[in-house]
Amino acid sequence: MPFLFTNQEQADIHFCYGFADGNSAEAVREYRRFPHRRQPHYSVFINIHRQFSTHGLRTARPDERQNRINIRQERINNQILREFNRDPTTSSRRVSRSLRISKNKVLRVLKKDHRRPYHLQPVQGLHEGDEERRLVFCRWVLNSIEQNEHFLSHILWTDESCFTRQGVVNFHNQHVWAHENPHAIRPRNFQVEFSVNVWKGVFSNYLFGPYFLLQRVNGDNFLEFLITEHGNMWEEVPLNLRLNAWFQLDGCPAHFHRNVRGWLDYNFPQRWIGRGGPISWPPRSPDLTPLDFFVWGYVKDKVYMVPVHTREELIDRIQNACDEMRNGNFIAAAQQSIRRRCELCVEQNGSHFEQLL
Repeated sequence: MPFLFTNQEQADIHFCYGFADGNSAEAVREYRRFPHRRQPHYSVFINIHRQFSTHGLRTARPDERQNRINIRQERINNQILREFNRDPTTSSRRVSRSLRISKNKVLRVLKKDHRRPYHLQPVQGLHEGDEERRLVFCRWVLNSIEQNEHFLSHILWTDESCFTRQGVVNFHNQHVWAHENPHAIRPRNFQVEFSVNVWKGVFSNYLFGPYFLLQRVNGDNFLEFLITEHGNMWEEVPLNLRLNAWFQLDGCPAHFHRNVRGWLDYNFPQRWIGRGGPISWPPRSPDLTPLDFFVWGYVKDKVYMVPVHTREELIDRIQNACDEMRNGNFIAAAQQSIRRRCELCVEQNGSHFEQLL
């Protein structure tokens, strides 16, 4: 194109084209009188002649052409950013198809604008009034910590979880590294299912359980479990810690059973947290108990690292994962993080806060 050559080169190209009577191939051979210059393609002679004939000798300068390119690029960049301003959850592939530009171009513009992709944080949906109940509970926890800095280690946090054969497997992160595709598979056995209900507790540096409950937990069999196992689970805990212990439960129907609440009132007078208790547990708040935001995730990561084939194997893996956690230093750290979670919950007026951690 004309803009790739100097004014002198363009003049000589046009001279050779005229000397050859408009024969571009002959003009190419004639231009070889300048051996130290770039040898233009025959189409360059035609384009320069057409440029001179149409616009005269005042050709666009390189800086003018660059300005036009910059204006066009700026327009494209603004279109890309407008797409993401309109819908921040859209994808670079979708925008590239919509604007008919390359995906790499979209990514370069986003990087230049200092934008990064952030994952959405899954949280428990809240119902009307939940924020106020969460706010009351978190303020109570923080006030109790001000009076006793070790208060969190005096709470027995408890929960149940159901472990199935399939579990929750992140197939996105499962790969087989090989020189050739081994076409590996992971079978899923929906017709041969089994599951176990597991109860666990976290108290100070102690991990209670796992205890395996019946498939259907109700108030009667849960009360029987408490009566049978309550003494055994506290054997290793010093007496002075037992006397000041609080018992926490969530609001599932089995925990709200009248006889269960009566047992808690007798064994933990004015020192239990739950639905209908002295301190009400805020519903739909798994982000405030270490069993939900840490323990179960840790155990299930270990259990489902490889496929489970039998119910007995599932139980053994749960026990091994709990033993591994018991030997680590994770429990106290998970408990102490509740303080920070309560502070964030108060800052958010009882709303979601895990996306801020």
